[in-house]
Amino acid sequence: MQAKNRIHITVYILIFTLSTLYLPDGFAQEPHTFFDLPEGARARLGKGLIYDVKYSVNGRQLAMATSNGIWIYDAITFQPQHLLTKTHSHVEQLLFSPDGQRLVSLDARGNVNLWNSKTGEYQYQLIDKDNIQDHLHAHNDIQTIGITPDAEMLVTVDKAGYIKHWSLDSGEKQHEIDKSKELRRGVRSYGISPVDMLLATGISNNNGDKVELWDLISGERVHTLEVDEAWPERLVFSPDGTMLSCSGIFSAATLWNTKTWKQIHIFGGMIGGSNNIAFSPEGSLIAVGTLFNTIGIYQISPVAGKQMLNGHSERVQSISFSPGMRSIASGSLDGTFRVWDVATGKNRHIEKEHFGDFSCFAFSPDGKFIVSPSDDSYMCLWDTATGKLLKTYNSGRQSSVSDVVFSPDGRTIVTASHNGTIRLWDRNKIRRGKTLEVDKKDVWCVAYSPDGKTLVMGCDDRTVLMWDAETYQRKRTFRGHVNRIKEVVYSPDGNTVAVVGHSATIRLWDVVTGERKPSINELQIKNIMCVAYNPDGKTLAIAEQPGSIYLLDTSTHKVNTQFKQPQLSVWCLAYSPDGKTLAVGYSQGKINILNAKTGAVLQTFSGGGNTIVQLEFAAFGTTLASLDARGQLLLWELE
Repeated sequence: MQAKNRIHITVYILIFTLSTLYLPDGFAQEPHTFFDLPEGARARLGKGLIYDVKYSVNGRQLAMATSNGIWIYDAITFQPQHLLTKTHSHVEQLLFSPDGQRLVSLDARGNVNLWNSKTGEYQYQLIDKDNIQDHLHAHNDIQTIGITPDAEMLVTVDKAGYIKHWSLDSGEKQHEIDKSKELRRGVRSYGISPVDMLLATGISNNNGDKVELWDLISGERVHTLEVDEAWPERLVFSPDGTMLSCSGIFSAATLWNTKTWKQIHIFGGMIGGSNNIAFSPEGSLIAVGTLFNTIGIYQISPVAGKQMLNGHSERVQSISFSPGMRSIASGSLDGTFRVWDVATGKNRHIEKEHFGDFSCFAFSPDGKFIVSPSDDSYMCLWDTATGKLLKTYNSGRQSSVSDVVFSPDGRTIVTASHNGTIRLWDRNKIRRGKTLEVDKKDVWCVAYSPDGKTLVMGCDDRTVLMWDAETYQRKRTFRGHVNRIKEVVYSPDGNTVAVVGHSATIRLWDVVTGERKPSINELQIKNIMCVAYNPDGKTLAIAEQPGSIYLLDTSTHKVNTQFKQPQLSVWCLAYSPDGKTLAVGYSQGKINILNAKTGAVLQTFSGGGNTIVQLEFAAFGTTLASLDARGQLLLWELE
């Protein structure tokens, strides 16, 4: 018997060893970090901020709409099965087809995409061929989606007020109802009944707050419901279509009978999030997320409190019941999704590191750490070598962070915010230190001088401010820019600050005298996007739209070299620490590593189709970090 057990143990160890043999170094314990990475990428930092959660029809899969894409997990083992990244904006609504074969997504730009939920294979995007020009330039602006009970048709309602019916199999438009006069103005929220194809629209205007009900097949209005909720934000039908939940921004959820339109009950507590009300599959229970980070489960008939789920430390974004009604999945701004036992209220599983939608990032001076503020309330500190999340800093959701930088000694993290504050954080103590008030101006960018004694920041009022980093007193103000400032960069010797404005201009300022240096604009460089100093200080790289890079001699202020890339749109630049290579990010989602002298392409990465908005090398030079327009942070390994 013991010999047999030894054989089993040996086989298990062999299987486990083989399963981890080909994982990237340091990432064996974090499958999301390397799962389905673009070619050449070494790690993904964060799984993405959660926007919606849905169980599949059979309960075997759990789909998670995040800023990084749509994760599909095994609902039993919670191992990732697919990461769907075809969309170029975060997904706000998920919908499984009644037969469970398809997953439909609606993104923030109003585009609808479909996948095979089993294989993860992409199928199509809804495109109105009768209105192709608008699709190419203004997006579809679809506001809500529904599937007919027979799984034959997909129904959409767009911002212009058009109800459209599409073949679920082919994606071709079958029918269109023009309700632009009725559904165009004042609509704040939408909800679709999965049974009788009834559309609910929440309206708030000078005439008051109300919910209008529309037949999606005929396009006729069937009822108007006067509601007490100010600004009705969330409308959710029960699975059988017999109940409608309505809640405002800070109001409780009111439950209505859709046959008699009589009020059933008002569920107390303030509701928070955008998808945080859910009915159980057979409609006997309702789960309500609150601004107090809890989830209440209530029995509907007769009304009774069943469970209060506690565990999330931030607002609950989305809730979904499993088909068997044994579990509830919830996603929160605290970077976790949790699975709860409905009967006991106990937390069965926690999936962490669902942070994302990062607005910017910065490497520590030694390259060992990388900090990334999220577009919600958190800032994450990562280990560059392993991709492990080390710490989170909670900024309290006062304002989004526009830029972040480490002090040259690596001890302090500085963030600039759109509410006009500069905050200093102790890297080791996970707490906020000094806060600088910048006259209530929006601060768009911030940089440390190489010696760490000065902070420079660019503001929306077209000024550049210099502060003493030790006394926190203002030292100097640079004026004369014609638009708000989007980038400030110190020269390596600390004597010059290069300032890029949103008017696509650049100016150089002498830090010592406060005088403006010779104008680079006289060189006829137009549409300047960004700049980067070579670490030797002798060259300033200037990116011009659509696809040119100029190398400026900093002593003569003359252009020595120009790299032309007419088919690409340059968005950001970064020099390697040795100055021999130049990383270029493009709006096409591509990254080129160029020879810094000749412009020859040494290596190319594809970031997934989203605009690359920021690039930075780690101090040791072999790791490059990129941030794309949807807030996804990737690490790349250079040859």
